[in-house]
Amino acid sequence: MIPKNELRTGNWVTNKVGMNIRINEGAQIDESDHFLPVTLSDDVLLLCGFGFNDYFKLWQKARKLPQAGTELEMDMAYNVRDFGYRYIGVKLLSLHQLQNLFFMLRGTEMEMTAFEANNI
Repeated sequence: MIPKNELRTGNWVTNKVGMNIRINEGAQIDESDHFLPVTLSDDVLLLCGFGFNDYFKLWQKARKLPQAGTELEMDMAYNVRDFGYRYIGVKLLSLHQLQNLFFMLRGTEMEMTAFEANNI
């Protein structure tokens, strides 16, 4: 079960039959008693456009061209890191938490085209 105050439209969750679904309207949030979080994993991060940097041992979401740099970085345990690679006190456990944090930090929805394509 996911608390209703953690969900927004656009979040991906797992329904009671085990399928990943996207919350498309606010009325679905009222059914959050029937949803489970999509557990964050290396495979989920790859599908969300993250890449693993072997040198720094970090998951990095690269900015889209023409910009350079990264939009978000996490270590191998999914602890969010700042630009100096310091832990900022946020450990992510699920996809909807990642989506919500990304939206709070960047002000835009996280690009998830590959994840969506694998769940349709």
